[in-house]
Amino acid sequence: MGVEWQYNPVHHGEWQLAGIPTTEPTLAWRQSFDHSIVGVSATADTLYVAAGKTVRMLTADGSVMAATTTEERLLGPPTADDAGAVFATANDELRAVTATGDLLWTQPLEGLSTVPAAVTEDFVIVATRDNGVCALDRESGATRWRFDTDEWVQTAPAVAAGTAFVGGRDDCLRALDLESGAELWCIEAADNFEGPPTVVDGVVYAGTNNGRVYAVAADSGVKQWDYTVGGYVQTAPAVVNGQVVVGTDHGSVYGLDTADGSLNWKSEGFGIIRCPPVATDEAVIVGDQGGKLACLDAKTGSEQWTRDAGGKLTRAPAVMESGLIYGTSNGDVFALQMSTTAKTAPTTTESTGDTQIYDSGETVNTPSAPPAWEYCPTCGEHLTAVDTAVSPDITHCPHCGTDVTGLDGPKFCPGCGTDLTRL
Repeated sequence: MGVEWQYNPVHHGEWQLAGIPTTEPTLAWRQSFDHSIVGVSATADTLYVAAGKTVRMLTADGSVMAATTTEERLLGPPTADDAGAVFATANDELRAVTATGDLLWTQPLEGLSTVPAAVTEDFVIVATRDNGVCALDRESGATRWRFDTDEWVQTAPAVAAGTAFVGGRDDCLRALDLESGAELWCIEAADNFEGPPTVVDGVVYAGTNNGRVYAVAADSGVKQWDYTVGGYVQTAPAVVNGQVVVGTDHGSVYGLDTADGSLNWKSEGFGIIRCPPVATDEAVIVGDQGGKLACLDAKTGSEQWTRDAGGKLTRAPAVMESGLIYGTSNGDVFALQMSTTAKTAPTTTESTGDTQIYDSGETVNTPSAPPAWEYCPTCGEHLTAVDTAVSPDITHCPHCGTDVTGLDGPKFCPGCGTDLTRL
């Protein structure tokens, strides 16, 4: 399916990963936590989920392997790299841990922004709300340099070719030398850069609050082109196969030609878009704050499928070989798979006989159920979690209409697997 774009450790925009489903996917698994999901990220075989004060490490099938807890509330998505380290931003603290949750170091930093860090072989680059960009030593967490700006820097840094690129509320998009923090160039716009930049093939792409998308030469800061879209651009553009894809606060998605910024297509019908798109040369995944998740044809912008995401989407989804994974404001993490074969997704951390102790701490009796009913294909409910009577008022399944009068055994619809005891 070609090169995909999504957040990676340096946020420069290119990463070879598994494909995005172009036909409507099925639910592989669902995990529920006690706090709103502030971000997910992934390496080849591990998913990292930030919620509340905890970063959890999950396997591709949704099982929780490990966790680490911060002193303060987490602000944004964790950044994980293939070297086995995870970097999480919390209120006034940056924390580095191993992939199994062991602490490597912490660094007090006042006013961290609600965006992920950028991680290279030697540096961890973070943006702050006290008007600065900081570079920390990757191994020790010691401050290597700091660059001060006139306003809040609220975009995730992007790193490419020995340079860190950041935008801010001072209407400037900057290039900083990665080793020293010295400013290499600055381009001023007519409004704030609140969406992170994306760097691909020597060009920096970024959008502003007045609806302009810029393409700037990464080495010189010379503007290549700009294009005006309808609404604020507060997410990172996705760049793949000669096309820039951006979403706006006005509910539109644009596909622009990387060569000259000309419009390839425009797709409407979304709510406020604060969730960065994920793209391949065939498909674009877009989510909005109204809970709509949709797949668009990358060549035409036409809608391929849409589904209720189960909550507000404000952070970039992650793509693993097992499928598309995203978190919601309701505290749920969903994994959508590309095939129609349901996957079993353990969500328990401890088991004794028929008693399961869930990651949330809830303990319930779990009598066996037929494997086909283990997870509801409609809503993802763990169907073996309850063993109580079906209300006599229920004669037909509200999901699929199957007659369930006189149902014996596990209290789940034999047609679709819905848990009838929770209606």
